[in-house]
Amino acid sequence: VGDLCRRPFADDAFALAVRSSTLEHLDQPHDALLEMTRVCHRHGRVFVGVPYAFGPLAFQPLIRRSRWGVWIGPVFSRGSLDRLLHQAGLRALGHRCYFWRFFIGAIAEKMSSTHQAAGSPVARVSSPSRRDTEFETRACSAETLALPSARRESAGAVSAREGRA
Repeated sequence: VGDLCRRPFADDAFALAVRSSTLEHLDQPHDALLEMTRVCHRHGRVFVGVPYAFGPLAFQPLIRRSRWGVWIGPVFSRGSLDRLLHQAGLRALGHRCYFWRFFIGAIAEKMSSTHQAAGSPVARVSSPSRRDTEFETRACSAETLALPSARRESAGAVSAREGRA
């Protein structure tokens, strides 16, 4: 047990820092991401997974003040996750929906000082924009929903090879 915002590790200690299903429960997620950035090697990666605004938890903003809404925590679009990463000096390299689209994850790297200087002011994490919605529809939905059928096809090919059609 320890403080996620003050880990007892040296700067640049790890090649990979991972946090899933955590940031949405913190009062200051930015501070925890700054700590992940600090302990990650300059050529390392950070992975962050958060509840997905366009998945099964899309109703959360409607109940955010209820007991269940507070327990779930805020939900994130790709854009709001990228803004949070950017505030912590990270640049997203890729995104993936997982756990039946309940979560969206981003793999990120530390930004160089030129990336940080060129970056625009970062907006507060907020409701998804229309651009976020368009991305989610094209990328995460198609990518994630294709996985089960690909598994069925692979299983069918194995069964056919083994003579079990």
